[in-house]
Amino acid sequence: MNRWSEQRSDTIGLLFDDVGLLGMPGSRRLDLDAPEIIAPPLRSDVHRIALRGWEDRLRAEYVGVMIMRRFHGLLVDLNAPMDLQELALAMTLQEQQHTRLCAAAAKALGSDLEVAFTVQELQQARSAEPLAEQAMAMIVGTFLCGEGVALELLKYCIAELPKNGFSGVLRLIARDEVLHVGFGVRLLAWLRRNPDNGWLAYRGDAWVRDFVAQQVAMMTDRDIVEPDEQALFAQPLAAAQLRSVGIADSAAFAARYHQALADKIPSLLAGAGVEERS
Repeated sequence: MNRWSEQRSDTIGLLFDDVGLLGMPGSRRLDLDAPEIIAPPLRSDVHRIALRGWEDRLRAEYVGVMIMRRFHGLLVDLNAPMDLQELALAMTLQEQQHTRLCAAAAKALGSDLEVAFTVQELQQARSAEPLAEQAMAMIVGTFLCGEGVALELLKYCIAELPKNGFSGVLRLIARDEVLHVGFGVRLLAWLRRNPDNGWLAYRGDAWVRDFVAQQVAMMTDRDIVEPDEQALFAQPLAAAQLRSVGIADSAAFAARYHQALADKIPSLLAGAGVEERS
């Protein structure tokens, strides 16, 4: 029993520790050239918000590992081409590495690295829908919509934040997200050109547009910034301290999120050959 399961029966706490084996011969190529992360002195209320922000990023990246595992499993069961399976495994490793980077940032802020998850987040259970439909939903929803918006937010943060170890973590993550977004665009375009490929039939542009519309509506309704964080950005000293540890202005972050929903997703779809309805 951990402190999270004592509070909610559907929640568990995972500990993100390590034993140092990434330095052994043969594994060093898997290690990242991670930046040095040093936390400056912070006001107590700023520290609380910053720590929560990085633990939330850690949680999101680890859920990303589970999502990529699910996607790879679908590709295996559908007998997808080998290069797609290999890329899915590579992206799973990247999400795991992103988790480690975010853990390093959280640890620099004093986190004990025990983070709460719901069981549903970790299981990423398959639905009752046909496997092909689940795979198409992930290609469009996870890669084009989800990763497409995430990359735009990372690019915004990198441009706005001071250059240090915290923003350096975001730079490393963004470098990989370019692959994730490009994977979705190119795979969708390939499926359109090869609708009878033998492993995943293309469901048609109308299906893609309808699915994207539903996804965007769901994403629009999300609360992506916390009110207490946004309130701190109204205070110049607190705002400067938050930015120094990799937390970008909440209002501008939310604005960029909604801009990406309106502009970036249609642009990515057009890149795959799916134009908006005339």
